[in-house]
Amino acid sequence: MQETINVGGMTCAACVRRIEKTLEKVSGITEARVNLATGRWSGTHRIFNHR
Repeated sequence: MQETINVGGMTCAACVRRIEKTLEKVSGITEARVNLATGRWSGTHRIFNHR
């Protein structure tokens, strides 16, 4: 499932990389991209549908 979520509190590229690396370790997340300019995480996961 493709998902886009707002992520607050990021101030630099190191924040982005830390979030991406952490999300990549979560079971079920197959792709994690964080955009500092928009403050959004876009990714693909196989986790339950929360909607």
